[in-house]
Amino acid sequence: SCKVFFKRAAEGKQKYLCASINDCTIDKLLRKNCPSCRLKRCFAAGMTLGARKLKKIGQMRAPEDGQGQGPAEAELSVSPKYDLGFHTQSMFLNILEAIEPEVVNAGHDYGQPDSAASLLTSLNELGERQLVKVVKWAKGMPGFRSLYVDDQMTVI
Repeated sequence: SCKVFFKRAAEGKQKYLCASINDCTIDKLLRKNCPSCRLKRCFAAGMTLGARKLKKIGQMRAPEDGQGQGPAEAELSVSPKYDLGFHTQSMFLNILEAIEPEVVNAGHDYGQPDSAASLLTSLNELGERQLVKVVKWAKGMPGFRSLYVDDQMTVI
């Protein structure tokens, strides 16, 4: 189940947020409680999507039946439009990491008994902190501040 979870979580568009402080217990019984910490543990264990894709490409390049090119191999033989050098890739990754939004914790106090009011308050505070972080992140993007305010709000 770890492979399936990792594939769906890492390839998916969802952003998981930990409701605690990013140190939840992940074991067989509690693994479904916090997908954020579970995904973090997958990455800490060395799981990568790149490894899965490289393995898949290797399997496509070595067909078992030896009969010509299949559609997957024909797709692989097409050369990419842009061949970025190592320096360019490294610079691009550094820029992406610099503008990566910070993780926002819910800050929920688990020492207090849960009530509808306390959970709603925690959710409102999380939403407020998340919105502030998103606005700060968007302002750091090149060209964002030159947009009209209405367009900025649409982007956010």
